[in-house]
Amino acid sequence: MVSTMGCNAPSEVKQPTMMQPSAENSDIKKVIKQEQLATKRDLVCGMPVWKYLTDTTLYQEKIYGFCGKGCKDEFLKKPEAYIQKKG
Repeated sequence: MVSTMGCNAPSEVKQPTMMQPSAENSDIKKVIKQEQLATKRDLVCGMPVWKYLTDTTLYQEKIYGFCGKGCKDEFLKKPEAYIQKKG
């Protein structure tokens, strides 16, 4: 699993059950619906997107959600690699 700076998952163990949803995600959830997201999991770290959503990006007319800025930044370096890995 990729370790990214800024990911909301603990660096030593990436288990969503250990995390609490961020207070920041409440603002994003006011303007975006779960059905609008292209994936159910953060493509970089694998965390459930909706539960830990703190950042998004629009790529090829699809909205991708991320648990943190670090995962989003990592995705933007090579988006096609993460999208292909998902499939």
